Amino acid sequence: MDEKLGIRHLSFVIYSPSLQSPIKTFSPMHTSPKTLTEFDTSLPSIRQVQNLIKQTAVVDFKLVTGDLLTGRVIWQDPNCVCIVDENSQQTTVWKQAIAYIKPKS
Repeated sequence: MDEKLGIRHLSFVIYSPSLQSPIKTFSPMHTSPKTLTEFDTSLPSIRQVQNLIKQTAVVDFKLVTGDLLTGRVIWQDPNCVCIVDENSQQTTVWKQAIAYIKPKS
């Protein structure tokens, strides 16, 4: 946990050919704006997460570890999404670690 920023980071490394992403990865700390990758908005998953951000919907994130996280999605990049829970705690989750995203009823 980064105490100064109040952000908890979850890191998962999954090695599986079926989870390879065609989106070019980058390191946000060492990237100039010229080399950032654009979102492919033709992908339904990108549009779905953007809609969840706009709607400020509360969602369940089931992770491949079996953990369940609940909160609102506040941003996404090509590799991660960030959710904030009812206590204003932000959690950054690698997209590869997500089994599914389900809006709360």
